Amino acid sequence: MDKDLSIKFTNPEVLFQSGQAAIRPNFVSILDEFRPRYIRILLKPEYQDKISETRIEGHTDAVPAPQFDLDPYIANIKLSQLRSAEVLKYSRNMAYYRDLSRSDEQKLQFWLTANELSYGRTLDDRKQLTAISGESVNNDFSRRVEFRIITTSETLVEQVLNEIAK
Repeated sequence: MDKDLSIKFTNPEVLFQSGQAAIRPNFVSILDEFRPRYIRILLKPEYQDKISETRIEGHTDAVPAPQFDLDPYIANIKLSQLRSAEVLKYSRNMAYYRDLSRSDEQKLQFWLTANELSYGRTLDDRKQLTAISGESVNNDFSRRVEFRIITTSETLVEQVLNEIAK
């Protein structure tokens, strides 16, 4: 978890296979535990006016995916969009989500977005951004999903980090 309210799921045994957008069974188990807690925190009254967006960001490795496009970057944009959309779709189909009040569901529909980032933000062996570290790409760690809260308030960062860590 970064100080920017980003939660990264990077375990290669759990996440996506190279070139694939299907959610693997181990990630389903993690989402089943994580998403209800995450949504409960987002919907707390004290955060309502402080959240401007919650992003589900799909990332890919640096391996071309020509089944999606001949341009490797665009192909991985499409793949990362499929990944983030699959996670959003799974989240919306969870019993917890289906049991939300109409008002809470509308808030989440306003906040939640599925974003694609292709291989523009690959990670190295230390799970650091390669554009910053200058290190080689670790394709396994780079295939990931991140949940990022975009806030309207700097003071909210510490509050939410403390809640999530509980």
